Amino acid sequence: VTGAGSGLASFLYAIPFYLIIISALYFLGYPILVVSGAFWFLVLLRALTDAAAETFKMYALSNGDLSMVSILLSFMPIFTVLIAPIITNDPFHGFSGAVLVVIGGIMATYNTPNSKKGILFALASVVCMSINHSLDRLAVQTGHPIFSGFMMTFLAMVFTYPVYLRFGKKGELKSNWFWLRGLFEVLFMITKLYVLTYLSATQVMLILRLSVVLSVFAGFFYFKEKYFLRRLTAALITIIGVLIGV
Repeated sequence: VTGAGSGLASFLYAIPFYLIIISALYFLGYPILVVSGAFWFLVLLRALTDAAAETFKMYALSNGDLSMVSILLSFMPIFTVLIAPIITNDPFHGFSGAVLVVIGGIMATYNTPNSKKGILFALASVVCMSINHSLDRLAVQTGHPIFSGFMMTFLAMVFTYPVYLRFGKKGELKSNWFWLRGLFEVLFMITKLYVLTYLSATQVMLILRLSVVLSVFAGFFYFKEKYFLRRLTAALITIIGVLIGV
């Protein structure tokens, strides 16, 4: 599967699950379609950065090890710490924890062979994702988290489709595994957006970095990736950084 195909599939296969949830809540009389303020502008802007982030991430995974790319994405909190207060007006906090997370990322990628291209794609994805979290924080203040997630995903799918036409391969979107991925994409997005109604973008971002531990073990046991001890140490440092920052 190409990076373009994988990026489009993450949005495409999530749409049916969103429609089922939204339809059920609407017919039950839940005011899920009510929006206000700058909702449409925020979801449009967020969809653009989301499409870019997903495409860059999938190309990074195509050009680097799973655990290397996953830990490199730990650079995201420090960008979020700096960007979020500007966009959302949330208090500036979590910088020391984010620094530890970045140190963990450097340890994980130092002297990793044949990964330069993957690192560049991952860093581009990091910048876009950092902006995404701030826009998510604003969007859920103007619309329901589930409807916000649906519109962001639908528009991101639209923006990603031209990329797929240019770089994707015919027939690569037919895997049944994409349905499972779409389901988890919806569950993750809805949960994150609900949490963002209570916590700042920086706090949520730091908590999400705990997934790095699973990535390191999955990379070692299932994909037989190298540098396990170094990446495990990096993951532990990342965990400490998350605990301090939150």
